[in-house]
Amino acid sequence: MKDSILQQYIEYYKWDRKDYQRLFQSARDKLSLYSGQFYMPMFSLYYFVHNTPRAPKTIDMSRRYYLQEWLDTTKERYYNSNRVGDAIIYDSSRNISDMRKVFCKSIPILDPMHCINNNYNLHGNQSHYLPSGYSFNTFQKINSMDNSAYIDTFCSYLLGQLTLNKQSPSFPLFYGSLNGIGEYKYDITEEYPELRMDKCFHQNIDKHFRLDYYGSDTEDSADSDVEDVYRDDISITSDKESHSSEEYPEDYIAVIPKMPIQLLFIESLEATLEDYLNHEDFKEEVLISCLFQVSFALAMLQRRYQFTHNDLHINNIMYNSTESKYLYYKINNKYYRVPTYGKIFKIIDFGRAIFTFKHKTYMNDVFSRHGEAGGQYSYPSQVTFSESKKTENYSPNYSFDMCRLAMTILEELSPTVSETVVAFLRDMCRNDKGDNLCEMNDDFSLYIAIGQTANNALPREILESQMFHEYRISKKLFPRKSFYTL
Repeated sequence: MKDSILQQYIEYYKWDRKDYQRLFQSARDKLSLYSGQFYMPMFSLYYFVHNTPRAPKTIDMSRRYYLQEWLDTTKERYYNSNRVGDAIIYDSSRNISDMRKVFCKSIPILDPMHCINNNYNLHGNQSHYLPSGYSFNTFQKINSMDNSAYIDTFCSYLLGQLTLNKQSPSFPLFYGSLNGIGEYKYDITEEYPELRMDKCFHQNIDKHFRLDYYGSDTEDSADSDVEDVYRDDISITSDKESHSSEEYPEDYIAVIPKMPIQLLFIESLEATLEDYLNHEDFKEEVLISCLFQVSFALAMLQRRYQFTHNDLHINNIMYNSTESKYLYYKINNKYYRVPTYGKIFKIIDFGRAIFTFKHKTYMNDVFSRHGEAGGQYSYPSQVTFSESKKTENYSPNYSFDMCRLAMTILEELSPTVSETVVAFLRDMCRNDKGDNLCEMNDDFSLYIAIGQTANNALPREILESQMFHEYRISKKLFPRKSFYTL
């Protein structure tokens, strides 16, 4: 299908007062989200939003599916604020509403660690801490289009349209999003050994956040249905001598009660690729099908949106069951019939994605000089007047995603998998000198190395590999409709 169809204008949708009040009421009652609104900063690029108190609550992105009401949470985890539940979804093309299983992702708009340390000094009118096209009395990050929360949401919307329009089956359906003030759980287990020595950290407990802990006996409850899991506020001395690391519970979760958050609603998926790799019914032919599906999806996004995911691992690939026996693809006038084995794999979690839409490049501020991933790529708006010599320019690497995904697959791969598949995956992990990046330590230096030196995992070239030749069929066996093409 022509690129122009994908590069369509973003149109606005105006909610009726009764409908948005119903949605916001359910968000307050069932999701504990207050001061709810739809507005995101990139709205101003595509349509005009009036400077009225009601406009951020009524103007949304036009689409087929709209979340009307969150009914009930059926599954949640103790270590984050994400949840699965039943919700009423309105299908605008058919003018009907029905109940569906929906995944709700809670994304922080501000940096959770800064909230824990009270660096933002959040107080007073909470509306100042939500995005607005006319509010300048707030933090720059809240109104930045490079905010991870807005990038994740907007990218999920765009890619959900590809699935909806039968361009690709590899992305979840998008049902909507809200932002507001709500509770956010942040896992500080890795940071805790240092935080516990910080006097200010202890002073902020019960003032700006609550600290919950979970022992190893609660580990099996991580993915269980909603239930009461042991937790309590804790008070721990900072005396190094009196506490060994073995005395500390396994997980420490900081619960921030009033934080600006973005809620993203997408279709609920069954399980992750990691779940399948560790399942007793694992079969390598399903993994091969998955690799083709994901490679095609990335090749399409790279061509149309100059897209890199930048955090593609086995927990960011999920799947749903399907009754379709095959998926059909046309690539460079070659025809592929890919067996599904009952599973369609989908890419999720686009908070670190870099992509271009309508001549605007979206790039998370995490890649800026002082961001968590600073140095992985050159941040476009970065000014370096203080440096005496010009720094090198590192652009997003199209080999990054499949290289990183292959690494995480190899870490979990069953020893029964054939050497052919192992070699195929290891080959994706080679750098421009032929060295295998799998041998590096799994820290940020690995991400730097992949971003700057990986060159053997281009999705479009992977699709041409010998591994997938068994999927090739003649044109006469190829359907006239219901196929995907680059």
